[in-house]
Amino acid sequence: MSLNVIVLLALLAVQTWLIPRLNNKFLLLIVPSIFVVLSLYIYRENLSLLIIIGLMFGFFIYYMAGLPQWDRDKPKRAQKKYLKEKFFK
Repeated sequence: MSLNVIVLLALLAVQTWLIPRLNNKFLLLIVPSIFVVLSLYIYRENLSLLIIIGLMFGFFIYYMAGLPQWDRDKPKRAQKKYLKEKFFK
């Protein structure tokens, strides 16, 4: 294995470990984009359109997988507020 592949796998492992622990939607958007930029920098001489499309699709999957994780932390507060507004106007 080349050094680039090892570094990319390490970045993927760190990102996979870090995404479920984020408590902020802003960080949930920033952290995967940092890893996308780092992976683009690592493979800057071997880029093709297919690789860029794959990275964008992977970024989208990580973002969508992290949204339910973030929303799971605060549903009761939002649900209580919604129920109060709906039934006790």
